[in-house]
Amino acid sequence: MFRIIQEANITNKVNISDYIKNYPLEKICFFDIETTGFSAHNTSLYLIGVAYYEKESWYIQQWFADSKDDETDILNSFLSFVKDYSLLVMNYILNKSFLYLKKYINITIDIFL
Repeated sequence: MFRIIQEANITNKVNISDYIKNYPLEKICFFDIETTGFSAHNTSLYLIGVAYYEKESWYIQQWFADSKDDETDILNSFLSFVKDYSLLVMNYILNKSFLYLKKYINITIDIFL
């Protein structure tokens, strides 16, 4: 099971640094997904991007779906990539990313408002 935290895009948000400082940087993966719409059930996934820390450097990686048929492939590649991370961090934008992923995986989420 993954633990995901979201930081809400609002003026009075809590600083999540107190939460993530309990994890080594090498065990935290920041990510975002892009879909063709706002509904988790009537849209397709076309991009997943991650930022991660490894060997004293930050890296980014992206998976892009050239067609709707590639959606499962990039989702499986992303899930394989993040399986060893203890904490996944995502931005809170209309809860779109969370709802989309919830269709496919069992996740626990902590929301910081």
